[in-house]
Amino acid sequence: MRTLLWIVGVVLLVQGLAPLVQSAFGTNPAESAFLVNLIPGAQPWTNLVLAALGASAVLLAERNHRRRIRR
Repeated sequence: MRTLLWIVGVVLLVQGLAPLVQSAFGTNPAESAFLVNLIPGAQPWTNLVLAALGASAVLLAERNHRRRIRR
């Protein structure tokens, strides 16, 4: 379960943060294959939501892993 949460979390983080990074460096993120390109009108907010979900999944994976180690 930890591995699955890590994978989902990292993918969501990349999907959420990469378009913002691309925009910051002057590259058009619409040319890349990101989930947020499906919702162009709400793109900055969708990026932040995906990044927050990804960070939450990674943190949950770590919390569950530490809890199992203590037992």
